Amino acid sequence: MPEMVNHAALYYTVDATAALFTGWVTDFWIRRGCDIGLMRKSTMALGWMTAAIGFLGCSSAGTHSYFLWLMVMAVGCGTGNACFWSFAQTMAGPKAIGKWSGLTAGFLNLAGVICPALTGFTLDRTGHFCRAMVITAVVCVVGAMIWIFFLGEVKEVDWRRLQKRESAFSATRPSSPGSQIAKGFL
Repeated sequence: MPEMVNHAALYYTVDATAALFTGWVTDFWIRRGCDIGLMRKSTMALGWMTAAIGFLGCSSAGTHSYFLWLMVMAVGCGTGNACFWSFAQTMAGPKAIGKWSGLTAGFLNLAGVICPALTGFTLDRTGHFCRAMVITAVVCVVGAMIWIFFLGEVKEVDWRRLQKRESAFSATRPSSPGSQIAKGFL
């Protein structure tokens, strides 16, 4: 048991150190003229791809080889999480950051519901954690691809333009509860 506690403490120490280092490095290069979007999106993708490698390594590791993969996972997760909230702050802007961050945190916390259930389901079906680790690695790779290929330009959203578009759209359609929620968010 003490060995497990020490490994868990080291995991979180490496994760936090990777996040701090990554934040410092990205800010360093951005101050020197690198594109903010390119820097932050590349960092997120690199971090989650590294985490995926760590998860895959852990999925097939034995008792004597898992620790290295656990540390790879820690570096990846720390790197992947380092710039997350800077996206929200940049894109939401000062007028919407509270709402946007709250909504984001709410959806992110769904992982605390889905992941244990999915892990339990796969463990019941297979008798080991290998498949759950592989599923997690796949989610990390998909996340990395989304950061690179699906997230557009990293700049503040023009909320007034969106409100005008929503007003024009809603004038042609009857109001629905979903549109009322969206109006409150914007």
